[in-house]
Amino acid sequence: MSAFAEFALKDAVAVITVGLSVAVAITSIVGALKAGVLKKVRFGGLEFEAPSEEMRRFKEAYEHSQKQPEKEVPFEIEQLASYYS
Repeated sequence: MSAFAEFALKDAVAVITVGLSVAVAITSIVGALKAGVLKKVRFGGLEFEAPSEEMRRFKEAYEHSQKQPEKEVPFEIEQLASYYS
């Protein structure tokens, strides 16, 4: 195996390792923000803040309203809609 191929293999392994490490770190931070363990995370000029309790309640109410079944359309209205369309 040439020196270049050996260097390329080591470089590829290093890049894959760094990529996995970054992915795990980001996943951990996002999970901590969602769980409420962290409130704010700051990286230099970037600042990430966990959603407030009010925003969480609004989101839950919105998701609940989307899951409710739609009201049935009366037969007469359905027939009129199909007649005029």
